[in-house]
Amino acid sequence: MHFHDDMINGHLPHFDALLDELIARDRGTRWESFVGPQGLDRPRLQRMKASGCVLVKMGVQSFAAGTLGRMHRPGKADLLATSIVGSEELGISMHYDMLTCFPGETDDDHRRNLDVIESIFAETSGVYFSLNPFYL
Repeated sequence: MHFHDDMINGHLPHFDALLDELIARDRGTRWESFVGPQGLDRPRLQRMKASGCVLVKMGVQSFAAGTLGRMHRPGKADLLATSIVGSEELGISMHYDMLTCFPGETDDDHRRNLDVIESIFAETSGVYFSLNPFYL
């Protein structure tokens, strides 16, 4: 199944109830969806895997806290990479996208993004990302 939802985990209690139901029914369902950066800790990723999740796509946009703040994006920059690596370790394919050249982005922000991307690739082999420049 593909849940065509921008952020299936946008309301964590509802998402947890969905995971519980999929696990309880245990029908071998395989599913994928877009996800937001919030709540993707190791226990929830494990429950996602147990419920049949095989692929998630996440709009990370940046690993730099200042840029995320200017974008009004939820989540903490450090937890994003942990979620990406954790999904791959559990066998959930992760695709994420980055948005470069956002207004106010600094050279330090670019360096932070490169450093985190390099560390993700050093720890994983099956993570995919797309790079999207910001156009005004």
